[in-house]
Amino acid sequence: MQILQGVVSFLLVLMCLTGQTQPLIVADDLSEEADWNISNKIYYVEDAFGRNAQQILHSSNLDWQHNNVGFTFHKVHTPNTYWFRIRVTTRSAQARMYYLQLSNRGINETELFLLKNGRLSSSGKTGDIYPFSQRPFPAVNFTFPIYLQPGDTLTGLLYCDKRNENLNVKFRLLPASVVEQLDDKANLFIGFFSGVLLMAFLVSLILLVIFKEVLNLWYAVYIILTFNLLLTYEGLDFKWFYPEFPFYAGITRFIASSVSLFLMMHVMQLFCNQRKTESKLYGIVNLWKIFLVCMVPATWIIYRYFPDISVKKIHFIVFLIQQLLGIALVLVSCMEKIVQRYRPAIFYFLAVFLLLYSGIISILIELGILDRNTDAPNLLQWSIVLEVTLISIGILYKYQLVLRQNRTLTAELMDLKLSSVRDMLLIQREEQARIAEDLHDLMGAQLAAVKFKTMGLSIQPEEKKEILNLVDDISQSSRTIAHNLRPSALHDHDLSDVMATYIKQLNQQQSIHFEFIQVGIPKSLSPEQEMNLYKMLMELITNILRHSQATEAVVQFCFHEQHLEVIVEDNGKGIPPSTSEGMGLANIRKRIREGKCKLHVDTQPGNTTFIITLPYFL
Repeated sequence: MQILQGVVSFLLVLMCLTGQTQPLIVADDLSEEADWNISNKIYYVEDAFGRNAQQILHSSNLDWQHNNVGFTFHKVHTPNTYWFRIRVTTRSAQARMYYLQLSNRGINETELFLLKNGRLSSSGKTGDIYPFSQRPFPAVNFTFPIYLQPGDTLTGLLYCDKRNENLNVKFRLLPASVVEQLDDKANLFIGFFSGVLLMAFLVSLILLVIFKEVLNLWYAVYIILTFNLLLTYEGLDFKWFYPEFPFYAGITRFIASSVSLFLMMHVMQLFCNQRKTESKLYGIVNLWKIFLVCMVPATWIIYRYFPDISVKKIHFIVFLIQQLLGIALVLVSCMEKIVQRYRPAIFYFLAVFLLLYSGIISILIELGILDRNTDAPNLLQWSIVLEVTLISIGILYKYQLVLRQNRTLTAELMDLKLSSVRDMLLIQREEQARIAEDLHDLMGAQLAAVKFKTMGLSIQPEEKKEILNLVDDISQSSRTIAHNLRPSALHDHDLSDVMATYIKQLNQQQSIHFEFIQVGIPKSLSPEQEMNLYKMLMELITNILRHSQATEAVVQFCFHEQHLEVIVEDNGKGIPPSTSEGMGLANIRKRIREGKCKLHVDTQPGNTTFIITLPYFL
């Protein structure tokens, strides 16, 4: 009799769980992606009494409801747990493995029970309060294996505990091959995104080495934290870095988001040159950064010492406000710089705008308001990569503008220097002209008076002749100095004409015979070049007159295509090797360096040759 009652009880339960009102999921027909989502083919019941699977199985008064509102199951802040019921069958002639996957990575506790041949068995127990190693299948989404023999029909009871929080989950039944493909696809895109972030990181390091600007250092740190944020939102940090510490998996998302937002705001200030004197938002941004820093230890303290769900709910609301308003503050700051005509801020504005848009979409998906696919690559991942890419391009554009401005400033500074040099030369010429006039007019007149007075003195003829010769030498020297200080003929004639005239005058006054030769077609020199060359020639001619003991000398101008070659040659005694270089020759070498010329000296008894090579600067 007891056996008969048990059979009747089992048949009643089986009829309740496998009635014709429940959709049947045929595993062999799950060939298209549209067939994988089975959220609209499940039944659910809310459990306020904390019943176990056996009690749920044998309860005949449960009000099972069909989830037919869409491809996502969503409940807001329910105080109770949920049980879900699915029925799977296969028509395959071979045994196959399938996987029931839950898209939500934040379920506190979940367990799948399979009913087969009247027996209820657990297919795995997991949740975000358990180590990663306890998961029935090593995936970031909660995944349960379902093994179907040929002709099997299984009924599953799935337990989900996410009390007092949003339960937003998609149910998918995936063939084993598809699970591997999805993992490979996710790893491929994570690798691609990681490669893009790595390239941006290396570019920031190169710019740091080149420009040594603190912006690039902070941006490199921001890229590292962005990569960590990418892993955190995919649950890969829990899988790879601390699989045995589920507590940290529950708070890293909040901490990583707060730190990344802090770095985003700090990099924005450096990138956009936001300063207190130029921005009305500077103080607000700094206060928000302090608030973000305080949220990091606050998150750890709340989840460690205040496990009450109402405290967590307040923390989550504060976290959302903190993120949305922080990003909005960055956008407004960029707009302020754009209004101030700082063009690189456009790149940062676009990057952060994409991130804000994707963040709002992600929140709406999590709240169940939007029904979107969250598999990799999703909108948030793309926006993070595009954000980093746009900011990197903006930094390069910023440095391009800086280099362009530096070139402009350098050119303006060079023009200013040239203008200053011209002004100094003009002042120098005016002063030299004044001194030359004083030497010529005053000293010449005074020396003439001294000569006249001397001629009237009653002294010995030899002494008188010696004094008169000395006066003549002083007079000649003063005229030479005055001529050197103010070669007025250079203002009206070419240097070659001036030299030809000067040498004719020398031949009338000196015992040394000078000859001037010009070869080639004369080309113009700048006033500075003519003055510099003129003074070098005066030094050379003066040295010939004073020290060479020559009888003949030649000054030759050879005009070539790219340069002027000046040759000064005499038949004097030459420059003895033991003789130290005098002031005149030292001055010539100095002018050679200043005028970017070349000098060649060849000296020996009976011949001394100076060759000056002067490039044209037209």
